[in-house]
Amino acid sequence: MDIQTQIGRAFLRCRYAHRMEVYEAIARRDGNFWFVQIPELDLFTQARTIEGVDGMARDVIAISLDVPPDSFGVQVGVRRG
Repeated sequence: MDIQTQIGRAFLRCRYAHRMEVYEAIARRDGNFWFVQIPELDLFTQARTIEGVDGMARDVIAISLDVPPDSFGVQVGVRRG
């Protein structure tokens, strides 16, 4: 990672540190995978395991918002059916 990228990410961390947004990730079992919905952003992804839901949700949110994955929180909820 070059210095300009490092500085940009540090700036974003400082910028968002005072108000960390928390997004809800709703996980639902779908066969061998977990289907994951982030309703606030109308985003969807999937994970192989329930342990992978947070990371996959964090990745899709970060890519969608063009922010570092550690600049927001994720609260995982599990839905049956």
